[in-house]
Amino acid sequence: MKGLNQAELEQICEEIQAWVGSQLQEVVANDSHVALGFYHDQEVRWMMFDFATQSPVFLLLDDLQVRRLQKQTKPLTLFIRAHFEGRRLQAVALAKDQGRVVNLSFHSDESLSFEIILFSFAKNFTAHAGHKKIHFFKPKELVQRDSSAVADTSSMSVRSFHSIQKEWLAEKGLGGEKKSQTTEKTDQTQKQIQKKTVALEKMLSDILQKSLNKWGEAGEWLKMHQTLKVADEFKTLIDPEKTLSQNIEICFQKAKDQERKLAVARERAEVLKKEVDRLTKSLTDGSAAAPNLKSPPPKKNFLQRVGAQARTLKLDDKLVAYIGKSAKDNLDILRRAQPFDLWLHIRDTPSAHVIVRRTRERQVTDLELRKIGAWLISENFGKKAKDKSGETFDLIVCECRFVKPIKGDKLSRVNFQNDRTVRLKFEV
Repeated sequence: MKGLNQAELEQICEEIQAWVGSQLQEVVANDSHVALGFYHDQEVRWMMFDFATQSPVFLLLDDLQVRRLQKQTKPLTLFIRAHFEGRRLQAVALAKDQGRVVNLSFHSDESLSFEIILFSFAKNFTAHAGHKKIHFFKPKELVQRDSSAVADTSSMSVRSFHSIQKEWLAEKGLGGEKKSQTTEKTDQTQKQIQKKTVALEKMLSDILQKSLNKWGEAGEWLKMHQTLKVADEFKTLIDPEKTLSQNIEICFQKAKDQERKLAVARERAEVLKKEVDRLTKSLTDGSAAAPNLKSPPPKKNFLQRVGAQARTLKLDDKLVAYIGKSAKDNLDILRRAQPFDLWLHIRDTPSAHVIVRRTRERQVTDLELRKIGAWLISENFGKKAKDKSGETFDLIVCECRFVKPIKGDKLSRVNFQNDRTVRLKFEV
């Protein structure tokens, strides 16, 4: 496939100006492709960068086309997921003085941006997050071009981005008729109906078997005849090693259990039948074919996911300390902590504990631990904290993987190991 010229790249960059403000939902990659999925115009749309050939290509694809590509986990994708997912696109710029170089920047407290180089001798995708960056390929130095050397795009032949997309899909063997979003939704509904119908038929068959309550009949037979020499149909239900009264008791208990299971099965079957009817109706009235126009739900923060209340101390985006507002909150936060998060407690002093959430690569210095410890002392003693000024405290520090709550302890106490001590002098 013929690579993009400067005019075509300008056209695509102009097209995606409308994407500014869209949220980055996902990134996928393999050895030669990087694709960025943005929630735009009420669906996920993709910017695809193909570095497979001597002439890298930038094109726009829909969700189904990207899903058909082979995917691999790359260091670049892990870096983007950690720093960029959930961020909104702030600006799209084409660095004309450098040639075919596209810059995408994102809203954030730290500097977040992508630099995509789309000419053969230096092709690359670089993600910048603050002072950190990662490259898709080994980087090569760019040559700054004089403004007079910038190509005149007015005389260049320009393919529409739809033509570029069609040409690329045909080359990749993905150019066949693709299902529309409506057809895809209908197919999914039909598969759900088929799956639930099979489950319902099996459930009704089980209900029929359970309704033939042989245990109850066997119990009544034993009670009436007062002998273990039962009819052939009950022989498999009788334990000859047990007494007559024990067998009667067992039979009636089994009968009760079976009745209870039968009632539960009937309720589940009724729910499943209503679900099949609803899905079938949605096909006939067209609601299953209607595209989902709902915006993706906003990502919940850590405390919302835990369902706890806590006081927080944010040192930076990768390091946040939490103190639960109750013993239950403390335990809930501890149970949902990452194994490498830190647990802090003041030695020999009744107090809440602190959970320090961090990214895996974020190292926590003793100076930062003392700052968190001073915050814990202030929160723990409240107005009386000033009376503790000048005192020395020992701070117990260990990773959350080594902290285990004591089962049944109402005071939320824990056992811990592999700890170390950081000494701090508290000053107001």
